[in-house]
Amino acid sequence: MNNFYCLYNSKSDSHDLHERISALNNSCVKRGVNFHAINQQNANFSSLPVPDSEDGLYNCARGSRLLECSMINKNVRTLYRKFPGTSVFRDPNQINIIFDKYNIPTPKTIHYCNNNKELLKSYVDYLGGFPIILKTYGGSGGIGTIQLDSFQGLFSTADYLFKLDIDFLLKEFIYSESVDRYTVIDEIVFPGYCRLLDNPNEFRSNAVNGKVVIKKNIPQSIKDILILAVKRANLYMAGVDIVIDRKTKEPKVLEVNLPANFWREGLKSEINIYDDMIDFFIKHPSLKETH
Repeated sequence: MNNFYCLYNSKSDSHDLHERISALNNSCVKRGVNFHAINQQNANFSSLPVPDSEDGLYNCARGSRLLECSMINKNVRTLYRKFPGTSVFRDPNQINIIFDKYNIPTPKTIHYCNNNKELLKSYVDYLGGFPIILKTYGGSGGIGTIQLDSFQGLFSTADYLFKLDIDFLLKEFIYSESVDRYTVIDEIVFPGYCRLLDNPNEFRSNAVNGKVVIKKNIPQSIKDILILAVKRANLYMAGVDIVIDRKTKEPKVLEVNLPANFWREGLKSEINIYDDMIDFFIKHPSLKETH
């Protein structure tokens, strides 16, 4: 691989943005790959680089999707299994629609809601009753995620969001001991970055605070679900959030995230995922297709 284009937006609300870019740069330098960080805020969209089959393209954080859409082409190496790969899911919550169709276990979800009280009542019944989870599209780090325990709270919140024209979904509440993030690269599952829920009623799948443990012994049944979820999301690599239902012991896939904060996970696991990512780009599956 000759060049690696790392796309970002300096106005992004993504955590550890500069650390991600620095880690990717270091991984490229160690492998003799030319590293190019391009900021959507000051990129010249009239003369963007045109990467080819000897180059890699990666959108490393939130906020640079339009730059990615403008630079991606059929030849460049990406983390998408099929071209174009960038424009189907603008929010990781939407991928659950695909999971339902492939029978990948995931919490019951109503993907669009408004403030119609009769509809909301039917949704609560479908989701198994209170408590339920309300999530606004576009939030990260647990922001925009609300646990609701009554119709009064649901109706008032729905009225407020509907007035502001903010789209939201409703999701089944799953009681679990932890929320586990696993990084998957093709057929490889790396040790899990697991946020322990000291409060049994914790509901945010990506709260950045709390005790973290690394899970290295991953059952093959869990690995199979993680790998399948990433494949069905049209990706070679992603961070997958799952919970284990305390009652049924069954895993539930919450989200498949790309881009994701692999840097933060590496601090605990002591695994430099970016090294493995660049190695994947260097030996990209597209090379087999051209021979």
